[in-house]
Amino acid sequence: TETETETETETSPLDVFSNHILDNAEQYAKTYSDAKPYSHGVLEQLFVDGFAEKVLHEVKHNLKAQYKESDLFRVYQSIDLANLSPHHPNLKLDNNMPATMTLRKSLYSTQWRNHIEHIANLPQGTLTDQVDCAINCHDKGCHLLCHDDVIGTRKVSYILY
Repeated sequence: TETETETETETSPLDVFSNHILDNAEQYAKTYSDAKPYSHGVLEQLFVDGFAEKVLHEVKHNLKAQYKESDLFRVYQSIDLANLSPHHPNLKLDNNMPATMTLRKSLYSTQWRNHIEHIANLPQGTLTDQVDCAINCHDKGCHLLCHDDVIGTRKVSYILY
């Protein structure tokens, strides 16, 4: 008798990112290093079609934001997603926000961190899986000022629009 073996299709954390982002690391690295007045990069069309829209829909329908203000920003900010278990009993993030949890997993992944280290010319292993992750909502009168974002061990900051 023949035994059929079912194989699960494994997905990569990089599957949410557009191929052009992954395939053009050298170009992005040059743009990053040449940027003025400080090193920075803009990754347009970062995600595969429809992914960012799914995250936005989930955020709008499942998260509540608290007003926060400082000398650098005035925003509505979600709970810290970095420290939440996807299985949190009250939020049920795996069920209610699968795309958002996939985004978090992808940004934290070793593969994505290696890609960003290459673009930013950081030594391999510089970026860790210790990532701050919150969602900011900007309403009328809200803002985020340009700033150097020097925070102890932080080497890279993401702002997704």
